[in-house]
Amino acid sequence: MRNKHLLLIVEGDLDFQVYGEYFHELTQTTPLDVHVTSGDILTRQTNHHPKQLVEQVFRKHLQRTKLKPEDYQQIIQISDTDGSYVPNAAYRVDSNRRYPRHKTYQYAPEEQLIYSKSETFKEQLQATWKTKRLNQNQLVEVEEVLGVPYRLFYVSLFLEHVLGSPINLDAHLKRDVVEAFLMAHELDQFHHQMQSIHLSDQYHTSWKRLMDRPDFYTPATNIDLAVELVRERLDESVN
Repeated sequence: MRNKHLLLIVEGDLDFQVYGEYFHELTQTTPLDVHVTSGDILTRQTNHHPKQLVEQVFRKHLQRTKLKPEDYQQIIQISDTDGSYVPNAAYRVDSNRRYPRHKTYQYAPEEQLIYSKSETFKEQLQATWKTKRLNQNQLVEVEEVLGVPYRLFYVSLFLEHVLGSPINLDAHLKRDVVEAFLMAHELDQFHHQMQSIHLSDQYHTSWKRLMDRPDFYTPATNIDLAVELVRERLDESVN
């Protein structure tokens, strides 16, 4: 019997490293092959349903691998929330503040605020994250892409946040945090830590609680549900 495949769509290099590591560990010695591809697509504006953004990533992957949609058992996308669900009232402009290198904004968890260098940068940031929020809200309801079961999962605010690191880290320190976490945590430990900060054990409820909660700086995720979904797919592959 031919192996089935799972496509994992993540946002960046560090996401690729962490989620690739754990999902490959989850499926090793099983008939389910994991493919990981980077696709930071949810801040893109589209005149169509954002499902088409996912379809584009999937089609490019199919072209690259020479596989067909029917070869795939599941598509899982993992998205940072960044500032998707931050209320407009939490933004402040401060041109005198020291900002991280190459950044026009800075998270301020101690004040429950986000600072920006100028009014223009603030409006641009709000527009970008509004686009991401609208795309995420629609993709939560999507169940298939090109006939393959699909689910969107989140980490809030981003990978290092749910791994327990300080929020405003320099880029080189983020990689150190990720590598240290991978060295110290096996799959079951990773799954347990993600469970400890989830908002619900039900998929749609986990999204609704994320959207409604006032404390956007508290780490939250539903990646534990993604791990459980893959385990279900593994059972289907064997039976």
